[in-house]
Amino acid sequence: MSRASRGPSRRPVDPRAVFERRVRRAVVPGLAALAGLTLTAGMAAAQGAGSEASTLLRLAPGARPLALGHAFVAVRDPLALEYNPAATAVGGITAGYQDLPVGASAGSSTVTFLAGPATLGVSLRFLNYGEVAVYEPTGVGPVGTPTGLTATGGELSALVGGGVRLGPARLGLAARWLHLDVAGLADDAFVGDAGALLEPVRGLTLGVSYQGFGGDVEAGRAAPLLRTLRVGAAVERWYGERLKAILTVEGRRREARIGGGFGLEIRGGTERLEAALRAGYEIKPDPDDAYSAFVFGGGVRLDRLTVELAYRALGPLGSTRLVGLRYRF
Repeated sequence: MSRASRGPSRRPVDPRAVFERRVRRAVVPGLAALAGLTLTAGMAAAQGAGSEASTLLRLAPGARPLALGHAFVAVRDPLALEYNPAATAVGGITAGYQDLPVGASAGSSTVTFLAGPATLGVSLRFLNYGEVAVYEPTGVGPVGTPTGLTATGGELSALVGGGVRLGPARLGLAARWLHLDVAGLADDAFVGDAGALLEPVRGLTLGVSYQGFGGDVEAGRAAPLLRTLRVGAAVERWYGERLKAILTVEGRRREARIGGGFGLEIRGGTERLEAALRAGYEIKPDPDDAYSAFVFGGGVRLDRLTVELAYRALGPLGSTRLVGLRYRF
């Protein structure tokens, strides 16, 4: 039989290309559905007014997210477990300590492990309220009469979660236990987080998460936990072989308040020694908040160990500094 009579020849089938096409067809609609779900949930949470019960969940778990203006939903980092469980695509150990006004303090530690296409992580955090003077309400004036007594309290949080890679996307889930103790009145709550990460092109990462699925907490009064919808992006660009810039942006909705943040990180050095400078700007949901919208920080890495620092002014309350350590697996 002649070559012309055999008909058109067929190109060899690439199994990897077929798999990627099938994954995209399955994952992209799923991401759209998740984005719609988180948006709906965020708007539903925004229907109820009231102040959130937890102060700890408003604080940054480490120096890097604080210095980037909390714009961390699309950043691959062990500390991303506290922002988007799908973004914990890096293995490592982190620890941080933050001094706060009026004798308060906060700290955190995170461990994440890579297991093939999946990542598992655990985050432990605490907040010590310090000592607060107790006032007796008198009905006259906003403060009352000092009793000479002081009250203490704090918060504890344990978060377990992770993500799994599905083609160009990652999906993640996390569960949190939160304990509040306010002047001897204590309560516990269990909530969940969900998130997704997508890298449509090299150097661009998109992230979305919803935090706070679950019930309220009551420590002296019933109050909702911090329910937050986050949507953001991170852009990475190399300049030569030793200089890298990362630009992050995030919009967030907490109850009826809309805010966001921007961050820029510039890092450079050698494989063994590297330095990073960071600056961020956080859009304040309430103009009367005392903290400064601008934050600054940086870090130095020697081999696998990194020391980091972030600074934020707090207006009449002074300032706060967050010191962190991380070890990369």
